[in-house]
Amino acid sequence: MREAGIEAASFSSGQDFSESREIMDRFTEQLGGTRGASSRKRVQCGIVYCLSRGDCERVAEQLNELFKGGPIALLVRHYHASMSAEDRERVQRDWSMGHVQVIVATIAFGMGINKPDVRFVIHYSLPKSLEGYHQETGRAGRDGREAHCFLFYTYGDAQKTRHMLKQSAEETGTPPAQLKANLDSLSCMIEYAEEQLECRRVLLLRHFEEAFNPEACQQTCDNCKRRSQQVFESRDVTDLAAKLVQLVQSLGQQSSGSYIVDVFKGSKSKQVLKMGHDTHPLNGCGFSLNKVDAGRLLKQLLVQHVMREETFRHDNQHGTIGSYLV
Repeated sequence: MREAGIEAASFSSGQDFSESREIMDRFTEQLGGTRGASSRKRVQCGIVYCLSRGDCERVAEQLNELFKGGPIALLVRHYHASMSAEDRERVQRDWSMGHVQVIVATIAFGMGINKPDVRFVIHYSLPKSLEGYHQETGRAGRDGREAHCFLFYTYGDAQKTRHMLKQSAEETGTPPAQLKANLDSLSCMIEYAEEQLECRRVLLLRHFEEAFNPEACQQTCDNCKRRSQQVFESRDVTDLAAKLVQLVQSLGQQSSGSYIVDVFKGSKSKQVLKMGHDTHPLNGCGFSLNKVDAGRLLKQLLVQHVMREETFRHDNQHGTIGSYLV
């Protein structure tokens, strides 16, 4: 809920319940939960941000199908730069007037819009930077009432976005320094999404070199809420991190992150046995961590640039994105 007296110069909007969580099975559940009280038959207004134009069209179609004929009318429209100016203007006008409740859009939507009663902003795809994320979530709750922001995330999103940035740089001749800056911005966004303990507002405002007292959050972010409900153990994993780096270096080949974690954990999978890495001196050196935490450790080493991940597009029907560590 918005707080009174927020300074205009501050990057803290003070308004939103922000969540970062694994996607997809809860996406429609969360959207359904923001539609307002069924007794009033009132539909909340919101924005869903997607990375690609294709995702916008697909998600909008699926949501329209999902809510068609339900107890509460919910009209969803997509919006992206490939639409004609006339169509974009019509969709934006219908949304602003309340004829359309939800816009599924790329970042092409929202510039110059000041609709005060936006009750939710959902990021279906990982934003490319914290600056973009902050700007987009700032469109929720401008009327001072409670608003919600949800960030749906998997690490696969990060790999996909990283590949898109590199591919776009090759096609447009982006200078190496600019590409590095773009990738660094993405790393900051990944680190924010991966964090499971520290207050979201503290994380966001620290990026903009501002301070925030986490007590003022009052459990309106998922991490503060989680800390109030669970007990966490603090553990120094410096030695394990060093061994993980040594493992990647010693394998001397293009291995995926999931395979590295398998060897790190001491897996006896068919692939590990086939490659002979069950007898590797560092096999099982990370046995004390569960698989989830081992994966989190690996991702932290990547976002801190201790190790590097290269992405590529598989030559298959769907053109899925793969990666390997170097």
